[in-house]
Amino acid sequence: MGERDQLIEELGVKLHMLSKKFIDLKLKAEKLEQSQKLLIEENKLLRKNIRNMKSSKMLSIGSQDIKDTRRDLTRLIHEVDRCIALLSV
Repeated sequence: MGERDQLIEELGVKLHMLSKKFIDLKLKAEKLEQSQKLLIEENKLLRKNIRNMKSSKMLSIGSQDIKDTRRDLTRLIHEVDRCIALLSV
């Protein structure tokens, strides 16, 4: 019976070690899940910030920019008209 008791004791020790590893891994998994949730929320926030920045960039076009663009377009149209006139001759 001595050998049997020794095997039972060894199994008990191994079971205890496995149990401890399981608890450690379970805690690690919970921490990873929390980190994942935080990263997902941070990702959503960053994507929202990007959208807001793009929107604000579009809205930041000032009236001077519009005037400059119109002036440039008018100049280009006149240049195209001159080229057409030269080709018509």
